[in-house]
Amino acid sequence: MKRYIILLLVAVVALAGCKREEENFFDRSAAERAQDAMINARTIMPSATNGWDMYYFANPYSSGVHMTLKFNTNGQVAVTGEHSMRTSKGTLKTDTASVWDIVNDLCPILTFNTYNDVLHFWSDPMDDGVGYEGDYEFIILEASKDMVRLKGKKYGAYSFMFPIPADKTEEAVFSESTLMSQRLFSNGNILTYSDNDNLVNLYGGTTGIFEVTEYDKAPGAEDPESYTFIPTSDGIFFNYGFRDNKTTRYLLTDEGLQGGTATISAGPLGDYMQRYMVLNEAQWNISVTNVCDSTSKLLADLLAYYQKSKPKSVLRDFTIHYVASKYEGEPGTYVLTYTYSTDGKKNASGKFVFDVQFDKETITLQYKEPYDDAGKNIINNANIGPLLTKVFEAMKGTYDIATTTEKINPTLGISLTNKQTSSLVWYLTGTE
Repeated sequence: MKRYIILLLVAVVALAGCKREEENFFDRSAAERAQDAMINARTIMPSATNGWDMYYFANPYSSGVHMTLKFNTNGQVAVTGEHSMRTSKGTLKTDTASVWDIVNDLCPILTFNTYNDVLHFWSDPMDDGVGYEGDYEFIILEASKDMVRLKGKKYGAYSFMFPIPADKTEEAVFSESTLMSQRLFSNGNILTYSDNDNLVNLYGGTTGIFEVTEYDKAPGAEDPESYTFIPTSDGIFFNYGFRDNKTTRYLLTDEGLQGGTATISAGPLGDYMQRYMVLNEAQWNISVTNVCDSTSKLLADLLAYYQKSKPKSVLRDFTIHYVASKYEGEPGTYVLTYTYSTDGKKNASGKFVFDVQFDKETITLQYKEPYDDAGKNIINNANIGPLLTKVFEAMKGTYDIATTTEKINPTLGISLTNKQTSSLVWYLTGTE
C-alpha cells in the first residue's frame, strides 16, 4: 500500500512540475503579448512609405483583387482600387478620407472605422442583403515590414499586404497584374498543374478561380473543385495554396509558374493543341499572310483568281477545329474552314476534313475530303478547286511545334516547322 502511495506522490509532483513549465513557457502574460502585437502593428502599417499592395479576397470562394493602401500615422488611410462594377473599366478609384485603427479583441484587429468607398464596396449588403460577403475588419496573423497576413474577422478569407517598391507607381501595381493575366489566360488558355503524380487541368483563369478537372476531362461538373487566386506582377498568388501543396506564391519562369515542388504550365505542345480544340471547344487560326515562300505562292495564285472579277477580294482565314456532337473520349473529326471575302463581307466559306495526328511536340496533317456541301462546291469548281486543293495538299507533313510569344500560353502564338524541309510554314493563334 505504501508503494502505491509513493508512486501517486511522484506522479503528482511530476504533473506539478509540468504545470510550472507550461506556465513559464512565455516570459510575458497573454495580455502583455497582445499589447506588444498591437504596438508592432501600429508601427508596421505606416512603415510602407510608398503604400501596400493588398491582395484582397472578399471570402474564401472569391477571386482576389488588388488594392493599394497608404496608412497615415494620424489614423487616416487612402485606399485605391480598380472596380469595373462601380467605375468605367480600367479607372482607378481612391478614397482618402477613411480612418483606420488597431484594436484588441483577444488579438490585434485591423479595422476601418469609417466607410471607405473602395474597401467597403466588398462588404456592402447591396440590394440582395448579401453583396460580396467581404470583410473590413481583419485579424492580424503576421505583421512585418515585408508582409502582413490578415484573416477576415467575419468570413475568414485570408488577405495579404506587401510593400510597394519605392520606384513603382500606383498605376503600375494594377497594370502589371492585368498584363500578367493577359499573358497567362488570354484566348481561353488551359493550364496544367503538375506536382509529382498529381496532374490536372486548370480552367477559367480569367475569372481568378481555377476550376480543376482530370487531365483528359473538360469542365462542367455541377460542384467543381476550385481554387481562388490573384494575378501579380511576377506570377499568381493562391489564397490557400493548392490541394496538399500549401505554397501560395507561384513565380513565372521559363518552365511555367513555379511554386514549391509544383509547376503550372501548358504541358507538351502536341497534347496542348489537341486538348485546346477537344476539351475547350476552341479553334486554331492559321495565318494566310505570314507563311513560307512556297505556301505564299500557292495562296497568291488562289487569291489572284478571285481578284480577276473582284479586285478587293482577300483571303480571310483558315481555321482548324474539332467537330463532335459531344466529346466522350472517342475520336472525332478535325475540320479546316476556308474563307475569303470582299469589302469585309464573306463571299465563300467551306469546310474540309483533315487527318490530324498529335505527338508530344509534333503535329501531322493530311488533307482528306470536303466536309460540307459548301466545301464540295468549292472543290468541284473548275477554277478554284485545283488551286485550293494544291494548298491543302501542300499542308501534308509532320511539323515541329514551338511557341512564339508566351511558352505558358500557346494560344498567343504557335509556329509549325516542317520536319523534312526545316522551313517555317505556318503561324497559328488560338480562339476560344
